[in-house]
Amino acid sequence: MAISTTSENNGQRTELLDQPFPAYIDSTIPYLYLPLESCILFEKAFGITWNESVLAYLVNDSLRSTLLTENPSITFTLSNSTSESSPTIDIELPYAAFDLIAEPPLMKDATRYFPLMPASNASQYTLGRTFLQEAYLIADYERRNFSISPCSWKEGVQQDIVPILSPELDHHKNPPQLQGAGLAGVIIGVVVASLGIAFAFFRLVKRRKRRVEMRLKGEGLVSEEVSETSESDHGNGVMAEVDGEDLPKPELHGMFLERYEVDGGTDGQNEAVGSSTWPQELEAGRSRRVELPCTRDGP
Repeated sequence: MAISTTSENNGQRTELLDQPFPAYIDSTIPYLYLPLESCILFEKAFGITWNESVLAYLVNDSLRSTLLTENPSITFTLSNSTSESSPTIDIELPYAAFDLIAEPPLMKDATRYFPLMPASNASQYTLGRTFLQEAYLIADYERRNFSISPCSWKEGVQQDIVPILSPELDHHKNPPQLQGAGLAGVIIGVVVASLGIAFAFFRLVKRRKRRVEMRLKGEGLVSEEVSETSESDHGNGVMAEVDGEDLPKPELHGMFLERYEVDGGTDGQNEAVGSSTWPQELEAGRSRRVELPCTRDGP
């Protein structure tokens, strides 16, 4: 930011800077840090004197009364650069903005002073809180932008504080709209992804069922006939898969009468049953291997 200053007293304008210079704005300090040449011009315009012992411009009661009566004003002209073509804005400060009191620990006793300090070098050129009494600063850090405007002291003006929204919030409130080929591409991508997921899920379930069936075969819980029926007769009303919770029993049901074995010395007789009672009908929906009773052939 580049600044230049002028003082107006009783209609007379006095230049307080030889040429514009860049400066900072800092609300943490009360002083105006200006070039030494500018401070000398302030001394001549306002009659202030530098006090070397306290390192400040002190103002006694007589000088203060004179300045309050004359009420000179200082105008700061601000711009983005020192170029003459750069747009500018004027911030006017009355003498009341410089009529300050220093208290302990700055001073031993309460003392009136003029908030002006000679800068040691160009990196110290700063406008402090004295300047901000008559101006307000708007800072937009996310957009790397700030602006300065003069305060309005008109009575009855309504306060109007407007929030500065983050660029991210503006993006969420007005998201970019997909149109044409972009929207069609998104839809096709979603459909293809959904079909791929469904196909992978189907293959996984089928492979898992196949592994369960192979394991049951290895344990002898599923017979070859059941497996063949499941594979060949699917769609003819026969169960294609074995119910995992109601597996067929590898032995005859308890409805068969007790079997008896024949002595090992008997030829041609393998197994006999106590009765030739025919087994009852199998329960619906179940497939079992059953052994028919044999007749007794012997002497």
